[in-house]
Amino acid sequence: MIWLSESKNHVVARDDRLAQEIGLTIQPDRNLPDLILVDLGPIEPLLVFVEVVATAGPVNESRQTALMAVATEAGFKEDQVAFVTAYADRDEVAFKSSVSELAWRSFVRSSVLTFAGAGTTMGTDSPDPAGGAGSSFMAG
Repeated sequence: MIWLSESKNHVVARDDRLAQEIGLTIQPDRNLPDLILVDLGPIEPLLVFVEVVATAGPVNESRQTALMAVATEAGFKEDQVAFVTAYADRDEVAFKSSVSELAWRSFVRSSVLTFAGAGTTMGTDSPDPAGGAGSSFMAG
């Protein structure tokens, strides 16, 4: 985890050392997502931007473009970056009112459902890495 913020406390946690190691410049005054993760396991790292809809809107096209600019400034290629919009429940108004705004090639995570693409394949209840049931999809 490189960055964690919430609406009341703009910055809850950050790892400046790790951000610097991967070339990422985090400016708290920038419009950053709720969570920035990095997977250092692959040959090339994977940078993951996560928006929690309870605190902000989904990763829409303009948001994705702005976040991709942060990643490319750090030297990440498009295939090294993922975008996730997290919802508490797909039955809630937040999901229903914003799912149509999701950016192409972004992922959605819900504690109830995990999909693999708005208009593409939909997964069934898949195991949640945190140990619960969940599901996700990829827009695009």
